[in-house]
Amino acid sequence: MNNQFLMWGERGMVAMFFFELSKNAISNPEKELLKKFLERFEFTEDTLINFSPQSMWCIIEPDFGNDGFGHPDAVFFFEDKSNKKKVFIFEAKRTPYSKSCWGLNRRGEEGFNSCLNGQLELNYRLACSLQDFSANNHSSLKEPEWITKSPYNDKHSPRILKNKTVIANVINPIITGDNIEYYHLILTTDYKNPFTNDKNVFPELYDSSNINQWEKLKKYFGWINYDSLLEIAKSYFPERYWEKSFELNKNNMNYSKSNSFETNNRITTKNAKIVFLPEIDTNNVFHFSWQNESAVLRKYINPSSPPTEIKKHTRSEIESLIKEQSSPPRKPWTDSKYWYSICENIKKEWNSNTI
Repeated sequence: MNNQFLMWGERGMVAMFFFELSKNAISNPEKELLKKFLERFEFTEDTLINFSPQSMWCIIEPDFGNDGFGHPDAVFFFEDKSNKKKVFIFEAKRTPYSKSCWGLNRRGEEGFNSCLNGQLELNYRLACSLQDFSANNHSSLKEPEWITKSPYNDKHSPRILKNKTVIANVINPIITGDNIEYYHLILTTDYKNPFTNDKNVFPELYDSSNINQWEKLKKYFGWINYDSLLEIAKSYFPERYWEKSFELNKNNMNYSKSNSFETNNRITTKNAKIVFLPEIDTNNVFHFSWQNESAVLRKYINPSSPPTEIKKHTRSEIESLIKEQSSPPRKPWTDSKYWYSICENIKKEWNSNTI
């Protein structure tokens, strides 16, 4: 019998994924794996499309204390060549976003900070506190005074973290440096970005005037699903630790009704990316979309005209021909102006090395 090492639940899968991501990013820096991972997240705006991380620091389920800021599934940061740092607070669920959230009228109830929108509010409070801690050189991580007078005020306010070991070994690495930005990422079983669905309950992000700034700050909230993680794992994780753990867990997950993850116990996908296929066309890039093995290549040659289409190749055939690929924020393929611009920019980026 072969030795097996598998991880259970969303926290186990998060730990396994970041282990393989870090390991393979170090051993294959030319693949720009960290950038490819980041490009998989969907934001309401093209927040991170021009960021090229060179290194990663990650800690799984840091202990910020029950009277502090809880236990996010992961906190990690990326740095680029110019030492710009982006800090990400990451939460994962094995359910769709809508089933992971509670109504805002339940804020303050026991368990609210464990539902997804409650976790996001608490993580936002953590980010505000990290910024205040860095600016004022406090000895403990404590919420700014204005939060105690906000709708967040609960029996634990002001939330505070005094553990000197956590502050030295977790907090200080996060806040060290200039040009730091904070982002909030979620992993769910949705098929479409839940942050773009107005029917969902979103976290309320209050400022010092007790005004909800969600519309202004939602650009810092990104989403990814297990389908995208599986594609990264299949493409870049040769030892298949995460993929095997996902296979173990997938039947214990609650998928959105609109998901294409499982059909008759078989994983299916529906996605899109920009690809360079020199064996088909040496001068252009294609919009590549697929569902199962059905695939379409689209070439945008004019921002005001529909793309030309090629449908004679299967998904597997196309994937075997890919020389370069990128996964920009998705919009309908009918948006010719958007995809033409994306294709032209990506083609210029690859031109010096590839095309």
